[in-house]
Amino acid sequence: MVVRKLAVSETPQLLAFLREAQEWLKAQGIEQWTHPFNDDVILDSVVRGEVFVFIKTGKIKASVTLLPLKDPYWGEVIGTALYLHRLIVPRSQTGRGYGEQLLKWAENYTRDLGMQNLRLDCMAANNKLREYYRARGYDAKGVGSDNNREYALFEKRLK
Repeated sequence: MVVRKLAVSETPQLLAFLREAQEWLKAQGIEQWTHPFNDDVILDSVVRGEVFVFIKTGKIKASVTLLPLKDPYWGEVIGTALYLHRLIVPRSQTGRGYGEQLLKWAENYTRDLGMQNLRLDCMAANNKLREYYRARGYDAKGVGSDNNREYALFEKRLK
């Protein structure tokens, strides 16, 4: 597996993956990523080197954003952590384990940086995604909210 930071020139491809994922989730009736992504916010993450891609056979197979900043949904939770956002596997690449491989890479990357935890959130109503993270060793840590939306908070303690 080759993982590298996304190049700024590849941002349009990432935005296309995000929009494809949003449309698919909406079509499935899954409440996750219901609001449009702000292209400038995504580009800023790419420029800061927070977006990573899994490359296989010279093509992007999955992406993830890792943020060092405290996620606002966590409130005053104390700890050394990275925050995982936008784990995306394009529909044409699903079912091959790429998301799980990239998640495992993110855990190792976080540990290698000396961080103790990898944290994430997803819509509290997204039972399938909540189960996905539980099955991969993430512990439910409560619910955060903003603008009348609730987010399930998950954390994996890295040893």
